[in-house]
Amino acid sequence: MNISKQIVGSILKCVRKFHGLKQIEFCMKLNLTQGTLSKIESGTLDITAAQWMKLCSEFNVDPNSLFIGRLNLASSRLSPELLSAKRVNGFLIPDDFSREMGSSVRIAYPFIRMLENKYGFEYSRNFLESLGFDPDYFVVLSNPISIHVVEKLVLHLVNKKVLTQSSIPSLFQDLPAGCLHNPLINNGIVGLADKQKINMFIESIPKYYETDLEYKFSKKGGDVLVHDAPYLADLNFSKDFNLFRMFYNFECFKYFQNEFLDKPILTSVKRNKEGWTLLAS
Repeated sequence: MNISKQIVGSILKCVRKFHGLKQIEFCMKLNLTQGTLSKIESGTLDITAAQWMKLCSEFNVDPNSLFIGRLNLASSRLSPELLSAKRVNGFLIPDDFSREMGSSVRIAYPFIRMLENKYGFEYSRNFLESLGFDPDYFVVLSNPISIHVVEKLVLHLVNKKVLTQSSIPSLFQDLPAGCLHNPLINNGIVGLADKQKINMFIESIPKYYETDLEYKFSKKGGDVLVHDAPYLADLNFSKDFNLFRMFYNFECFKYFQNEFLDKPILTSVKRNKEGWTLLAS
């Protein structure tokens, strides 16, 4: 796979910023000259295999991150105290997006990937910069973001006539493993009956789903009820964005269940008074 120098440079910058290191400190750990690091970070010089493996060893980076252009770093999981923050993992958060931070970069990743695929890597970075972000913040999949970032991405793609309700499933085609949800360990369900597997799947949604601070989950028979968290209920989203959220999350759960179950159980989604109902077979 041909990985662009820009993506490699973005990954290195993100690892350095994530750990709060200046270039000279980063160079000492990787046995690089500052000139070499500057060229790699700026996307004008390729990284060697030895340099990449040294980075992975020193900073506990998954070597496969090179092939998806995103990082699964050991940052803190979404937590109530991060619902509002001015700085996260060494990155400044724009004031407009420093509240309601119950989502993660993983949820925004399919939209960012759509921007990159349609308009290019630099276009995507320029759009994120227009929101006031350091684009490297979006390299770390577990970094928390405001739902308003997702709203901005959705509305931009809709206005560009790239994203429609019917094209939502395409967001998940060929999605690299681990880019939407935390990796799951399936060994615990081997040998269980279908009903037990379904119950485990439903019970696991709050644990593994990346936006579990935005939604509350409950069971009604074999169906899953999804309720907005109280702080979301006070936000004035457009009718179109709320409809989009419903179908997008349904596709997220369908993608999620394929990692956990032998056969799919979710069949459709519908509105209820407090949120949505995911209908199961």
